[in-house]
Amino acid sequence: MIQKNGGYYMTEMLSPANTLEGKILKEKWLVHRRISNKEEGVPGTGGNFSVSYIVSDTETGKEFFLKAFDFSNSLKRSAEAKRNVMADLHTLTTIYQFENQLHQICDSKRLKRIVKVLDAGDEFVDGDFMKVVPYLVLELADQGDIRKYLSTSAEISIMAKLQHLKDVALGLIQLHNSSIAHQDIKPSNIMIFSELGAKIGDLGRASLQGQPQLHDAYNIAGDPAYAPPEQIYGYTVKEWLDRRQRCDLYQYGSLITFLFTGLTLNALLKMTLPSDISPRSWGGQGNSYELSLPYLEQAFEKILIEFDTIKPEWMSKKLKDIVRQCSHPNYKLRGCSKTITMKNPVLGIERFVSDFDLMLKKMKIEGIK
Repeated sequence: MIQKNGGYYMTEMLSPANTLEGKILKEKWLVHRRISNKEEGVPGTGGNFSVSYIVSDTETGKEFFLKAFDFSNSLKRSAEAKRNVMADLHTLTTIYQFENQLHQICDSKRLKRIVKVLDAGDEFVDGDFMKVVPYLVLELADQGDIRKYLSTSAEISIMAKLQHLKDVALGLIQLHNSSIAHQDIKPSNIMIFSELGAKIGDLGRASLQGQPQLHDAYNIAGDPAYAPPEQIYGYTVKEWLDRRQRCDLYQYGSLITFLFTGLTLNALLKMTLPSDISPRSWGGQGNSYELSLPYLEQAFEKILIEFDTIKPEWMSKKLKDIVRQCSHPNYKLRGCSKTITMKNPVLGIERFVSDFDLMLKKMKIEGIK
């Protein structure tokens, strides 16, 4: 607060999470520059709840990514909106603890296709316990996320795309086998490492079966731009496999579409659906998933024609087939066609991993890069 012209005025101050540059955390992590949460290649930004930094190990000099949870700014907005500040503080601490718990599960199970947390802790800025900043230290992808990787590399080979997609499928298998659904699979959450390949990042919107969190109550847990049709129309699906894991699968098919057409499935659906069917969040008039489903299926089949330009033809057909199984507008039909009809249906993502393996081997035999 400052005095000016006989009055007192509040001054804008940086929140504790925004003042970590130059500090050494736990006598191990030297905090370097702050990076924008909108910057391509920044993993797991956490929206308005966190601040991102590059840090380095004081012994080795190797760089990592720091996700600092910004409780102060969030609570300030809560107070300004006259919400229950203590309830919001509980929500924030729960978000941090839950994400840390998920990473501990991934670490204990050695999930190699998930971005790894190296450390977690609390920093008390200026030694003031009221200025506490919880943080996570994660692997830093030297190639950034897959958007940055595509935009900065002169030419991404088809083989590299197939390998990265295989890596992501393996990551989904690892998460699902650990009772975790990611719910926010999108290009900015796929991190590319020169030596380790692709890994799935940002578990901030993930769901752990049997432990519902605040975002699990939302119609759309992750980014609405990548949500499956049933969620966009506000249709509630109850079963875990249908609502959570089949959401991951839809987004995975959209990732395939993005890598080979430059557009996501939802972007293409938005361009294809008539306005009276398109959901209201897309500027349309449609408000029923069930009534819109036949039109969604027609639009989906038109979109798959985009894959016909991919060469060789055998790969075009295989990719189209995988996307059709992963991202069908009817959530009940998502999954490997050979496994979802079994007595105890499973998504069969392992079959897609095998498909990508076979495509990679065939490309090597035919000398295609």
